[in-house]
Amino acid sequence: MEKNRLIEKRANPRDARVSLVKLSSSGQTLFENAITVFEHSAEQLTKDLTARQLQTLSQLLSRIAN
Repeated sequence: MEKNRLIEKRANPRDARVSLVKLSSSGQTLFENAITVFEHSAEQLTKDLTARQLQTLSQLLSRIAN
């Protein structure tokens, strides 16, 4: 990711064994675009579900995640 300039890495002034990493401006843009695509895809996949079906789906996904 650093090679592709998606993140910026710098030394931690408090601990030389640790590096600090943050998204570069390009990385932030890519992240924001990915979130937009994800949200649109999720809306398309669930648009025909009822409120009860959405609730059931949410409960099932929570079980898988835990």
